[in-house]
This record gives sequence, C-alpha cells and structure tokens, in this order.
Amino acid sequence: MNTTFGSRMREGGAVLLVILAIATALRVWRLDAPLWLDEVLMLHDFVEGPLVKTITTYPTDNQHPLYSFSASLAALVLGQSAWAIRLPAVIFGLIGIAVAYTLGRRFLSRGGALWATALLALSPHHIWFSQNARGYTALALFAAVALDSWIDALQGSRRAAVVCGLALALAVWTHLTGVFVAAGLGLSWCVALMSMRAGAPPSPSGRNGACVTALALGAVGAILLHAPMIGDMVVFFTGPKAPRPVSAWRSPWWTVEELLRGIGSGSAILGGIIAALGGASVVAGAIQIRKRVSGFTVAALSPVLLAPIVTFALGRHLWPRFFFAQAIPLALLATSGLASAAARWLPAHITGRLAMASLFALTPLIPGVYATKQDFPAAKAFIEQRRAATEDVSAVGTAYWACGYLYAPEYRGANDIDALAATLDRPGRSWVMSASPIFVSAYRPAIHRALENRCDRVAVYPSALGDVEVYRERE
Repeated sequence: MNTTFGSRMREGGAVLLVILAIATALRVWRLDAPLWLDEVLMLHDFVEGPLVKTITTYPTDNQHPLYSFSASLAALVLGQSAWAIRLPAVIFGLIGIAVAYTLGRRFLSRGGALWATALLALSPHHIWFSQNARGYTALALFAAVALDSWIDALQGSRRAAVVCGLALALAVWTHLTGVFVAAGLGLSWCVALMSMRAGAPPSPSGRNGACVTALALGAVGAILLHAPMIGDMVVFFTGPKAPRPVSAWRSPWWTVEELLRGIGSGSAILGGIIAALGGASVVAGAIQIRKRVSGFTVAALSPVLLAPIVTFALGRHLWPRFFFAQAIPLALLATSGLASAAARWLPAHITGRLAMASLFALTPLIPGVYATKQDFPAAKAFIEQRRAATEDVSAVGTAYWACGYLYAPEYRGANDIDALAATLDRPGRSWVMSASPIFVSAYRPAIHRALENRCDRVAVYPSALGDVEVYRERE
C-alpha cells in the first residue's frame, strides 16, 4: 500500500474522480434554496458587515469563525446570495470526501476505500451539511486531516505533527467542539504509552516529541486564532446574558431521539435500526483494525463519547449535528467492519453486488435533502395571499430574527409579550408568524400562552430545525 498522502490520492484514479464529480453535482443542486435561521443570523452578523468582524467578534455561539470568514470572502467575490455563502461548505465537504479515501487506504483495500468514499458522496446527511452555511463540513475535514497526520505522528514524524497541529487549530477555530477531536488524539497517545508499559514493543523513535508538537501547536494555534474575540467569548459564556439551554434540549433522550430521527429521515424507528446496524459495523471495524493502525480506533471513537459526557456535565444541550465531526472515521470503521464480515461469510462476487446495491439504496433518500430547511418564504406567501391590507403581521419566536433580518422586515417584530399584545389589541384581526415551538414555550412563555388563547394555528411548515407556524387572531 502507498504510504504518502499524495500517492494514496493518485491511487484512487478515475473512479475517485467520478465519485467526486457525482458528489459535486449532488451538492450544487438547489444550493440557492432559502436560508434557515442560523444561516440568516450568520448573514446578518458577519457577511453583511466588514470582513474583519468575522475574526474579531463572538456575539453568540452561532459564530463559526473560520466559516464566517470563508462565507464573507465568498460573498465579497461572488456577490451576496444563498449559494455564495454556502459554497465554502460544498468545497470543504468535497475535500473531506477525498481525504476520506486517503485515510481509508491506510487499512482498507482500494475497493473498500472507494466504497466508503461513495457512501459519503451519496449520504443524504453529508449532502445536507454540505449545503448548510455553517462550519460542520470544515470541522469534519480538519478532524480527518488531523487524524490522518496523527497516525504518522505516532510513528515519530515531526512533519506530520506540524500538519496535525495546524489541522487541530483550524478545527477548534471552526467550532469549539473541535477540542473533542484534540482530546481524542491525546487519549490515543495515553493508550499507546500505557501499552508500552504493559510490555508492548518499544515506541518508534521521536513519537513522544511528535505528539507533544502536534497537541501543543494545536492548542497554541487555537488560542491565537481566538485571541481577538476572547473577551466576547468570556462575556457570552459567563456574563448575565449567558445562554440558558432549554430543559427539553438538555435531556440525553432528546438528543438520542433527534439523532435517530435524523438518521432515519424522520423516522426514529428506522433510524434506530440503521444506527444499530451501523454501530455494530463500527465496533466490528474497530476490533478489526485496532492493532493494524496504531491510535486510529481510540482517536476516532473517543470524541463521540467525550462530547455527550462533557456537554451534559456542563448543563449544555448537545445538538446531534455535533457528531458530524467524526463522520469520516466512523464511515471508514463501518466499512472495515462490513468488509470483514463479508469476507468471512460471502463469496467475493456476492459482496461486490451487495456493495453496489447498498449504494443505490441511498438514492431514494437523496431528494428529501433538497427540501427547504425552514420555509419562511412559504409561510410569508401563505399570509400575503390571505391577509387584508389593513391587517398587521407579527413575527415571534425565532421568526423574529429570520423575518426582521431577511424575509419580512416590514412585519412587526414581537420579541416580548408587550409588543405582541400591542398588535393583537389593535382593531381588526392580526396574523402571527412563529418558528421553533420549543424555543417559544421555553423562552417566551407569555407569547406561547397568547398564541394558544387568542389565536388559531392555520398553517404549519414542518422542519427538524424548528417548525414554522402561521397563526390568525380569533374574532
């Protein structure tokens, strides 16, 4: 097997290029779909402001600094549009797919690595995140690069250690959950040290120095990149307006249910079945390669365990999308487990056919990816087609920001009950657009009660990111 990154990439040949071409087509299709709330906030807070603001301010945890900078730069060059600010997510996602092949070739056959790459290319979740103007595909990319170079750092390569450290710094600068990636690498080093003491073969020359270099460079780099905004971060996380997570979101069971619904394209039962099969494949793959590729298994799996433990211990909510950072190594581990099982139980020609069939089985799920993430435009169209010219419209919940910043600045923003009551008390019947019912009931309970007591819900636009609802004041 080729050992350098470049040689492994070239080995993919025309098949890898075809996979990347298909992946590109799937990710640029409908890239101009309406933005959802977090994208709207990023657009308002950073893209519409000076470029320097993206790397010097941290108003909320919606700030993904590296992505905010990339999206703002794309908007400056290509013009401000939905597809332009999403384009960096597409690019990071495509590079991540290519890196998945090179990482997979460390322990998979060429066919197995190509299959895992095709799996990511056709994955509805990977397509969705590649069309989301947030930092998750960048985080997954840098996590994979860090892991790939870490494997060589464990063999004493100082050059790989530098690459790993830079990738870790960029991962944390993209999203703070990148610290779990770094922690996973550190744990794999600890396991290697303990194995030495337990009588394992001596460690490669320079291993400890390379590992220290990678982790130290990652830590220092992340601190320096965050330095211009550190004051904002302290105020946000510890100040009087520090975020108070919704109680329902702090429940591990909520995270599990949402994760399974996401995996199962809306069905928690289907998601549970897929998760069980996938989890078994990952475990089988981890067992298969734990001794073949030093440090890979611990480094790949520990962030998946650390993220929920630390997050819930801090009383924060854990969005299922935080697990996407490990999408690439998890896909590779699952492929290893499936390949091992197939080699043991099935003839080679049957394995090949099943592998192709499993990829084709993903295609019916792909069209659902292109549904509008939060359909504020449809809710506005519904209202505008029905309201009289004299009837007012208020925007509440997370629709307060989506409408005020982008979709309907002419609507009355009602971020508290007094503002909503002032509209509902006016002569005539009013309309209300609301979004994210859990947010409204937890953070704006008075508004929630007013909607229940004084209005009828006349339209709902479902979304895993928070339903958009339309209310009409009762006569």
